[in-house]
Formats: sequence, structure tokens, C-alpha cells
Amino acid sequence: MRTIFGLVIVFFMGCQLSFAQKATSPKAPACRDAKVHGKLVSIDKEWEDKKYKLVYFNSENIPSKAMIPFKIDVVQGETYQVNYVVGAHASKYQLDVVDNNVKNVVREKGKGDKQNIAVVSKQFTAATTGVYMVVFSQQTKEDNCVAISVLKK
Repeated sequence: MRTIFGLVIVFFMGCQLSFAQKATSPKAPACRDAKVHGKLVSIDKEWEDKKYKLVYFNSENIPSKAMIPFKIDVVQGETYQVNYVVGAHASKYQLDVVDNNVKNVVREKGKGDKQNIAVVSKQFTAATTGVYMVVFSQQTKEDNCVAISVLKK
């Protein structure tokens, strides 16, 4: 009985610590590169004019070589547009969309030219209904802004 009670106490303490860490964990610095943010806004506007609806939008500075994931709910047969804008300081970048069977639906790698922002626009149609993961990253030696969006039709 003591063992079970001890395990329950440890479990609740762990949950409280986990919650406290999540509440105080630092958020990535906001993107201050108006060119990157503005470029994604204008690209998304073009897709919205084609009757696509914005389902995800984010712009931020991300650490070099960090893989940033987020999930999107997809419906079989619907078309999705992923737009990824990478600031000029990135030497390399990557974008992946992985379906619920852990199969790459989109994979795009590229190299930056250190003078211009890079734009990746990829479209896919969901083969199954479920949750897909979008993962993006960059390699850079200094702060670099990225912006990413997902639209659906």
C-alpha cells in the first residue's frame, strides 16, 4: 500500500513539475525581419484569392539546426498549400510534411545565397484523413527569421 501511495505522490509531483516547466519555458524570439514576414503575407494573400483558407501561420527566429514540428489535421482528398520563407542568413534549410503513416508527402531541401530570402511553396493532397506533421529547420550562423503557413482548399 505504501508503495502504491508513494508512486501516486511521485506521479503527481512529476505532473506539477512538468506543468511548471511548460509555463516558464522561453518562447523563441519574434521575427523582426519585415521582408520575411511580409513576403509570406503576400504569398498567402495570393492563395486566399484562389479560395484557399489559412489554417496555420507562424514567423519567428529559430535556432540553427533545430527541427521545429507542428501538426495539422487533414481530410482525405483536400488540397493543402505549404509556404515556407527563410531569411537571407540561412546557409541551408529543409521542409518536410509527414503523413500519419510516417511517409514523406513533401520534402524540400535547399541552400541560401546569403543575400536573398528563400521561398518554398509546396502543395499536396491528403491521401488519408488524420494528423500530418510539418517539420522545418535551417542552418545559420546568426539570427535568422523564418515564416511558415499552411492553407487548405
